[in-house]
Amino acid sequence: MERVFASPGNGPISAVYRLGNPYVNWYVVESDGGLLIIDSGLAGHWRQLLQGLEALEKSVHDVAHLLLTHAHPDHVGLAERMRRESNATVWIHALDADMATTNQDRLPLAPLLSGLWQPAVAKMIVMMMRDGVMNAKPVRDVRTFRDGDRLPLPGSPTAVHTPGHTPGSCAFYFQQDRLLFSGDALVTFDLLRARKSAPMLPPGREKAAMIHSLDGLGPIGDERVVLLPGHGEPWAGKVGEAVAGACA
Repeated sequence: MERVFASPGNGPISAVYRLGNPYVNWYVVESDGGLLIIDSGLAGHWRQLLQGLEALEKSVHDVAHLLLTHAHPDHVGLAERMRRESNATVWIHALDADMATTNQDRLPLAPLLSGLWQPAVAKMIVMMMRDGVMNAKPVRDVRTFRDGDRLPLPGSPTAVHTPGHTPGSCAFYFQQDRLLFSGDALVTFDLLRARKSAPMLPPGREKAAMIHSLDGLGPIGDERVVLLPGHGEPWAGKVGEAVAGACA
């Protein structure tokens, strides 16, 4: 587990820690209001979660809420187990709720197959399979929200609907701490080439919809943030610059 944000003292979030593997990120958010987990990695990451929480002198029972950016299995892999073990409330946008609760329409690796001939991409797919990308369980109970909702969670994040990657894909903005968890709306890892990148769109057939959905970030376009993506390294800068670069 790696700390990717430490509070300068002007907001409720004290620290953010990254878990996952070299290709997929998910996050533990430590705040005045307790622990919040954003996304839940792959089904094989359970031990990683327990070890990370132990390093914070916490356990899975200290997790009250799990907030999902979207319902692909590399983001919801531990959601049902976490809900069952900790009784955490699982939050997801209403338009991805069916996907999360039924495992339908989950094709996380399909857009990557065009790059399978590249050794780096093949290595990534092997690791994703090893870590259980095909083993995510349906989440039996979820609580839903919609675009613009300010969620009653530690840090009071605002949901920004960014459809295209999935119908209910979302980013979450923590205004006081200037943190933007972008999910797969903006990533800093080129999944078709398996290498780091500036903020960009993920691969997918709905590129026009993904570009259009980034208009939802317009109201915070001038804000300088720490962007924490679902794939890739943290990025710091103005939201509008990240969006413009991704859409170029």
